[in-house]
Amino acid sequence: MIVIVQAKRKTQVTSNLFGKMVESAGYVLGGDHTANEITVEPAVFQKQLSQLFKKQASIDQSVEKFCSALIEYMEDARRTRSTGLDSLIRLLLGVDCLQPSLINHLFEKLLEFMDNPTGGTSSLQLRDYCQVPKLILNQLRWLDHIVNGTELCTKLLELIDVASYDLKHEVIASLPEILDDSQHSMAATHLKTLLQTTSDYTSAIIDSLTNLTVSAELGAQILEVAMARVSSAALVDLPTVIKYIMQQVTPSNAQELISELRDKLDLDTLFVPPPAACSTPRGTQRVVNKVSVEATSEYVIFDTINCSISYQKSVADGWMKTIESVTDAGGHKAVDIVVLLILHTVSSRRKAVETLFTSKVRGGQFTEDLLSSVFKLSSGALLKFFPSVLTLSEKLLCSGMPSVVQFAMCLYQHAFISFDVYCQQEVIAALMTHVGSGMAAEIDHALDVLGSLVETHPSAMNRFAVLVKNILDYLEHLYIHQVRKLYYVLSVLAFRSEESSIQDELHTVVRKQLSHVESRYRRMGVIGAAMMIQQLSYGGSPRADQTMCPSLSEEKEEPPHLSASRLKQAQTLITDTIQSCSQSQETATLFCDEMCVAIRHTAMNPSVLRSLCDTVVTQFQETFLVDCKDDLPTNLGVPLQLCHGLDTLDNDNIGLNLLPVAMAAHGLERNFLLQRVSSQFKLLRVCEQLLNSGSLEAVDALLGCPIVMCPEEILRLSAFEGLPTSTKQDLCLVLFHCINWMRELVCAFAGDKEPEMRAKVISRLATITKLQSQLDTCMSVHTSFFVRLRWIADRFCSIKTKQDQIQGDFCIRQKSSVCNNIDKVQLFFRKLDMDVFAVLHYAPLSKTIMDSEMHTAEREELVIQPAQLLFLLQDLHSKVSSSLSVAGFGARWRKPATTSAKQNTSFDNTAMQLAEKVVELMPALRDHIEITYASCQSTNVGDDVDGFCTDYPAQCDCLILLFKILAVFFAWHQLSDPLYSHLLHQSLELLSKTPHPSVSKDIGLAAKGACVYFERFSEHLPLISCSRPYVMLLVSICTACQSNAAQKRVAKICTQLLKHSWAESTMETTQQRTETLEYLLKYHFGWSVEPLKAVEEMCAKAVPELIGEDGGQSVSSIFPTLSRDSFPCFYKNMMITIVSQVKAIPLLTKGAQPSSEVLLDRLQSIHLSANVLYMLVTLVKSFEKRAVLSAALKYGTLYIEALLKFGMPVIDVEFRPHKDEVLTLLRTLQKSTRCFQNFCGHSKVQRDTTLTNHVPKLKKSLEMFMFKVMEMLVHHDCQEAFSVGNLRNRDLQGQEILSQVSKPSHSSQLRSERQTSPNPNDEAQEE
Repeated sequence: MIVIVQAKRKTQVTSNLFGKMVESAGYVLGGDHTANEITVEPAVFQKQLSQLFKKQASIDQSVEKFCSALIEYMEDARRTRSTGLDSLIRLLLGVDCLQPSLINHLFEKLLEFMDNPTGGTSSLQLRDYCQVPKLILNQLRWLDHIVNGTELCTKLLELIDVASYDLKHEVIASLPEILDDSQHSMAATHLKTLLQTTSDYTSAIIDSLTNLTVSAELGAQILEVAMARVSSAALVDLPTVIKYIMQQVTPSNAQELISELRDKLDLDTLFVPPPAACSTPRGTQRVVNKVSVEATSEYVIFDTINCSISYQKSVADGWMKTIESVTDAGGHKAVDIVVLLILHTVSSRRKAVETLFTSKVRGGQFTEDLLSSVFKLSSGALLKFFPSVLTLSEKLLCSGMPSVVQFAMCLYQHAFISFDVYCQQEVIAALMTHVGSGMAAEIDHALDVLGSLVETHPSAMNRFAVLVKNILDYLEHLYIHQVRKLYYVLSVLAFRSEESSIQDELHTVVRKQLSHVESRYRRMGVIGAAMMIQQLSYGGSPRADQTMCPSLSEEKEEPPHLSASRLKQAQTLITDTIQSCSQSQETATLFCDEMCVAIRHTAMNPSVLRSLCDTVVTQFQETFLVDCKDDLPTNLGVPLQLCHGLDTLDNDNIGLNLLPVAMAAHGLERNFLLQRVSSQFKLLRVCEQLLNSGSLEAVDALLGCPIVMCPEEILRLSAFEGLPTSTKQDLCLVLFHCINWMRELVCAFAGDKEPEMRAKVISRLATITKLQSQLDTCMSVHTSFFVRLRWIADRFCSIKTKQDQIQGDFCIRQKSSVCNNIDKVQLFFRKLDMDVFAVLHYAPLSKTIMDSEMHTAEREELVIQPAQLLFLLQDLHSKVSSSLSVAGFGARWRKPATTSAKQNTSFDNTAMQLAEKVVELMPALRDHIEITYASCQSTNVGDDVDGFCTDYPAQCDCLILLFKILAVFFAWHQLSDPLYSHLLHQSLELLSKTPHPSVSKDIGLAAKGACVYFERFSEHLPLISCSRPYVMLLVSICTACQSNAAQKRVAKICTQLLKHSWAESTMETTQQRTETLEYLLKYHFGWSVEPLKAVEEMCAKAVPELIGEDGGQSVSSIFPTLSRDSFPCFYKNMMITIVSQVKAIPLLTKGAQPSSEVLLDRLQSIHLSANVLYMLVTLVKSFEKRAVLSAALKYGTLYIEALLKFGMPVIDVEFRPHKDEVLTLLRTLQKSTRCFQNFCGHSKVQRDTTLTNHVPKLKKSLEMFMFKVMEMLVHHDCQEAFSVGNLRNRDLQGQEILSQVSKPSHSSQLRSERQTSPNPNDEAQEE
């Protein structure tokens, strides 16, 4: 602080030159107890002192003496610490003649403090020792003027080379504040060299370089050195280096710099967690102290990037473009996700970040492993971006794309595990919000995340058990599989931990529901009880679907030891639930199915399992089984007998007492009681499989046991018609549940490897088809048959209100007053497991029948027949079609569509599991295609040998279904997803019996190989309707693999099929033939090498065969599928092709002008399309059919519109360089447009509303085309080539319509109906 004293006071006068001169200039030096004082303004003092030096005889000697005396004055430690001395030195440095010498003396003094002090120094002396260099450097900062800047810069740089570590830091940091701008380049060059040679002073050097003004060339060199330092910089220096690089970013170099920085910045190697942090759950050790977090290097690095992105738009753009440009799946780093989280905090970029994130996840570039590497970083560093993590998770979960949803679920899991308790609570709240959103898919995924968290981190989730329990408020709005998931979550929270606070409450809720008067609540209670029993007897096996994020599975807890009290609770709950369900056959049936689901997903304790099995066995035996030796009742109104038995009857046989049980029950309970047969057997066989290592030996007698039913004669049409209505109803009901029983038997034993059991399974499949035929016959007579089914556990049914519950009980009578076909009840048959399709792998079996002397009397070959194969393929096709398709994501609360295909085929497998099953079945499906194809070749419709004629329709249907199943699989849009791409490779390899070694690498080669394999089936397909699913399969393969070579093969195959002469058949309708032809023509033209050439060839060669003076041929010899009847279909597809080809021309833009060769090719393509168009419009005169004229009007309008948008810009550009070609094109188009005008006039005369609806739009397009041509000609100074006249209305044959003759007009007024007239110069004429 400078003190100015106005009054004069007596001062202490020193005897040396220094004292005298400063006192004369106005500065009073204080004594031991007084402070230095200045009596004049600082500028006056400096001016007077300078004048005093000029008066000296020798300025240099005087300056030297002055500086020496000043240094002696500074030796006193008390004066050194004086602020007055600090002010005096800065005043003296402002004197030009004194500054150089004083700086030299200060540097000499500075060198004395370069080394560390010796031992024995007091703390006060040590502090003074350390402060002196800083004080000296402070005097040199921000001087108003430097006399010799170059010398000062040289001295400072030399000092950097020899100074100690601490002093070097001080000097480097002070360079921008000491040096003049003219010396910045010299200092920057030296610092750049120092940065290259050592890493000890990186932060100080970078900070100093940031404040130095350098040239662009030198700045680029420094930036290059700093960029090279990123990969080797110490963790503490990295934020400074990153900040410097970010500051150099400009819009022109943003992407280049950011890309290079990203390549060198590897967070995975910088932040390696300690071993202890990897072996214990993160969630239990991360209570973050905000002060300590902000001091971490991770936090500083992320904060540096955050600041740069927030305040520099070019930096944010650079990061976005750099991350977007990475296309390699393994090319992304953890820093990419971190930066996107930072960018997401900027509100203006939130939408773009979410879109980019989604595309990266969907493309397989952001993987779960990459996500795991991000969350291995310090949780405190990521804590700031937790809101972005949560928001992104919510958005991705709602995307509807499997890979994106999977990523979102893992993101939720990592967010829960990696952050503190507050964040964990926010994650749970977000998941609960998804559950309450009303979006079915969101609810499923949110419950899956909760299920995964309670499975892998039960202790962390247990503290939120009370919060999760509140989801029970949404219970009435959930589908049954969602209710099951919710109760699973709550049961794990309640019973995996002994200290859980919701056990008693969960018991209370379930018991109340079980005893409720409404069936919908009893259903909820049954599901809850099954899940509670599952967890009370939990044996440690993970759930089948608990694999969403394998990287987190290592934190899964060991299964708890099951105490006697827990086992007793489980057994008591089983008993109570069975007791509660005893009053309702519906809930009893549901309990059996729910226990099957629970047992399959978790290995239960054997003692509990055995107790459940014994209870089920007892009930099943007492209710449904009967000894064959017992007499059958005769008072039921219909005769009874043992039917459909596969074993020889003796006294030890048992039978299924189906019809007597049905007759004994009353009302709706009869239906539910019969349903219980299949449900209890399913639970029984699941328990037996688990208790006996997969063996069903204890229940295998049921596979061949007979069923107590009426004789088959009664079920014949003539006998059935005479029965009472109630008896008809009972018999239909028994047939229905008999089919369900057989379906469960096939599901149970289809996987058995014993030949005898396999033979019985094939026989049971034959029984199913036979029973279905009998039921179909009975329903044709008893049209009022209805089936009121229970709310099946694995079907998507809503239980919102009582009214919905009534509608959810599926009364066919309510849906339709007439039910005369078995297709009406297909929805209600019990589903087939995917294991059933193991039958498709069965090898042919032989059955030997022995005579009384044990000689072979007869040998019977047991193979799956076309009817049984058709039954299996229909079910498999239904499953594949409903699951491997684009599901409607986000359907809100809605009443279940009971007649949908998804209802009919709902099953436990996810889409991924189903796709894997289909791949496993691929060899069997391929073999059945070959067998069925060969059978169809050897069987003609007219044959009636060995029953082949009756099997021929079924064989054709099997071949169609086989093609459809594979077509749907390869058309599954998720096969292009990285999560499922391996299935595509594997399936193609299985279809090609001898895969090429590079098939797994080149997907295009694999597609070509598959097409080559299927190509041989095109020669002898039995029906033309078979060719459509066949081509659909080939198209699906080509589309999935994106193979151009395979597409050419498909076009060739379509051509062969169109050239094939197909025989007429009663097994296909005219509509089926037409639809097939349209599909074949679509790819014959669309995927050919030159589509326009293909259309031109068709018009020039094939179609003229149908035209002639004598009427022409009825069928074309080139294309036998082309006839006068099928011509409208051909004509429509040819018109569609030329329109699509014009639309395929790229739009011309101002920024990117193609080369002249490219433009000429486009012009020639337009010219060819115009020629083909004229050929097509002239064909309308020869085929005066309404469908042909309608197609000409409709697609002619589309052609003109496409020509205006895509073709006219090319014609305009090419007019001058290729004038003759353009004029020829316009003349050709004029001929076509005149024909279109005639079509419009003919349509008006015919007064056909279907045709006239196209006229206004077509005429408007023609008028716009005329104006566009006129504008182009005027622009190119060729307006004389265009003239306008009135158009005379004519019909199809060109005859003038007399009722609309108009007088010639010389008016130039433009009307909708006009015609160009030839001009004298014979130039282009246009309408």
